[in-house]
Amino acid sequence: MAAPIDQLRGLRVIEIMQDLLSSDSSDDDDDIIDVQLLRNNARRRRWGKVPKVENFIRDVVDKYSEPEFKSDFRVFRETCNYLIELFEQSVYCPRGAPFGGVEAKSAEEHILYYLW
Repeated sequence: MAAPIDQLRGLRVIEIMQDLLSSDSSDDDDDIIDVQLLRNNARRRRWGKVPKVENFIRDVVDKYSEPEFKSDFRVFRETCNYLIELFEQSVYCPRGAPFGGVEAKSAEEHILYYLW
C-alpha cells in the first residue's frame, strides 16, 4: 500500500517541478507554498515518526527535586500546583469527549508545557 502513495507523491513532485519551471512570475506566491510543501514532505519521509517520551510527566517531572523543577519551569512546584488548580477551574481548561480521536491534555500538562 505504501508504494502507490509514494508513486503519487513522486508524480506530484514532478508536476510541481514542471509547474515551477514553466510558470510566470505572477505565480511566485504559489511557487513558494509548493516548495515549502515539498520540503515538509521530504522531511517527513526522511524522519518518519517523531520519537516521543511516553508518560514524561509521571515518569520524569514528578521525580524532579525542587531545584531541578525550579530550574526547568522557572517557578516553585507549589506555585505551579496553584496555577494548575486555577486552570482546572477556568472555562479555558478542555473538558469532555476527545476531539478528533485525541484525548484532551490535562490541566497539569497544559501548565507544564506553557511554563517549559
